[in-house]
Amino acid sequence: MYEAHKGMNLKDAHFDAVAGHFVSTLQELGVDQALIDEAVAVVESTRGQVLGAEQP
Repeated sequence: MYEAHKGMNLKDAHFDAVAGHFVSTLQELGVDQALIDEAVAVVESTRGQVLGAEQP
């Protein structure tokens, strides 16, 4: 994730917007909230690498 997003100067607001669209889409598709919560936890675990704060 770090390499794919390196140099993009992404901020929390960018990450939050994409994550929000992800959640909205899953909700519109009728995915169970417990599964959405689990998927969001996985997405959230990548925040540091996507934003460049953590290297693998």
